[in-house]
Order: sequence, then structure tokens, then C-alpha cells
Amino acid sequence: MWRSLRFNIFFFGFTGTLAVVSMVLMVLPRYFVVRMFRFWAIVVRWGLRVFADIHIEFRHEEILRDVLAKGPVIVASKHQSLLETVMLNLLLPDPAIVMKKELLYIPFYGFLAWKAGMLVVDREGHAKALRKLLAEAKLRTAEGRPLFIYPEGTRVWPGSKVEYKPGIAAIYNQLNLTCIPMALNTGVCWGPREWAKRPGRIVIEFLEPIPPGLNRRQFMAMLEDRIETGSNRLLAESKGTG
Repeated sequence: MWRSLRFNIFFFGFTGTLAVVSMVLMVLPRYFVVRMFRFWAIVVRWGLRVFADIHIEFRHEEILRDVLAKGPVIVASKHQSLLETVMLNLLLPDPAIVMKKELLYIPFYGFLAWKAGMLVVDREGHAKALRKLLAEAKLRTAEGRPLFIYPEGTRVWPGSKVEYKPGIAAIYNQLNLTCIPMALNTGVCWGPREWAKRPGRIVIEFLEPIPPGLNRRQFMAMLEDRIETGSNRLLAESKGTG
């Protein structure tokens, strides 16, 4: 309990202060907000180690580097915690994150996410919202930015899953980009909407890329299999070393 308390005090205190101070960046070029998000991730990773005894391992980053060297990419990830949203700022250069519209209403963070050029989707907008998302995704990739998306659209506990949303397939087919699945086990230390933090080693792993050109059914089946198999393997690994 003490470990969780001291980390939460650190995390929310630091995050809140940084968000308020960073409002001055709204009048500066977008680059400075992008660098602020990276600084946020660096400090949070340090705080996890110091205050919560949680260590993070990034695995197979060479997969990402090799694909990024050829141009923009889509990264599709399992979602178990707020933590991966923070840490992806260390993994991807200037990511365009697909985020639900409600997150723009979070004080300060919403302004900064908008300034950083994130991709906002209205989940109630259906076809019109998807067309808007695709148009904006094309603009972001034309700038050379990688896209990041959670195919399930929500956080889930380790070992569980919900239906993968069709938006990821539409982006994949329309943009004709390689998709890199990302597996993780963040929920074993920091579960969805969870106050408690448990010590341990978190692994965030890039998996075998999915090349462009597959049909919708093939792509969705391959994406789900790789993310779920990889994440379940990491869960078993964490239990074996816990």
C-alpha cells in the first residue's frame, strides 16, 4: 500500500504540474509539445523504478526501427493500462495517437494532445467519424509520422480481450502501410483504472510486422492472433518470474 501511495502521489503530482506549466507551449511550435510528452515518459519511467519498484523492458525495438527506416507505419497495441500511453512517447518518434474524443475534455491534457496533433475519433459518429479519421490519418502519415492505435478501443485486464474494432482494418487498407503489432503485460503491475501498483517487470514487445495488401479478414485475424498470443505469453512469463 505504501508503495502505491508514494508512486501515485509522485505520478499525479508531477503529471498535473507538468500539464499546467506546459500550457505556455501552446503558443510555440508543435515540436515543443512533442518533446514535453517524451520528457513526461522519461520521468514517469524513473518514478516507477524508484517509487514502485516497477521496471520496464522494451523488447525487439529493432523491428520498429527497421520498418520506420522505410517510412510511416501503423503500430497496433494491446491496452491494459494508462502506462503504455505514456511510454509510447519513448518508443515512437512523434506518434499520431488515435484517441477517443472524450480525452480532449481532460483539463490541460486535452489542449496538449490537440496541439501535438493526435487523431481524435468520435466513437458515436460511425461512418462520418471514420471518414474523418482516415482523412486525418493520411495527412499525419504524409508528414512522416507513425500512427498508434488500440484496436480494442479500451483497457482490459491481462488475459482478457474484447472485440477488435473495424477501424484499424480501414486504416490499414486505405493507407496501405505495414502494421506492427505490439504485445505487453503492463496490467500485471498497473491494471486498468487501478489505484494499486505491484512491483515487477513490465515488457512491451514489438512483434512480427504485417505487410500491406492483405484483405480485411486476413488482416484482422493475423493482428488479433499476434497481439493476443504475444500478450498472453508475456503474462505467463511474468507469472513464472513473479
